[in-house]
Amino acid sequence: MNVADLLSEIWRQSDLLEMKIDDIKQKASWNQGRTTRVSVEQCNQLLQFTSSIKNLVKQIEEIIGLRR
Repeated sequence: MNVADLLSEIWRQSDLLEMKIDDIKQKASWNQGRTTRVSVEQCNQLLQFTSSIKNLVKQIEEIIGLRR
């Protein structure tokens, strides 16, 4: 597996994580008023984290010439 493959896999896993977080966020927002273990704010923080990962992937791709 080369660097391009690894970056592609990181991106793919970030996409999957975003989908799962969005699903949890939906459930948390439906359950507002009840006690929930995961808050919408926590989901937003996780989504921001995955966005940061993707930005790092883009920067690395630009540095090594995979993205223009």
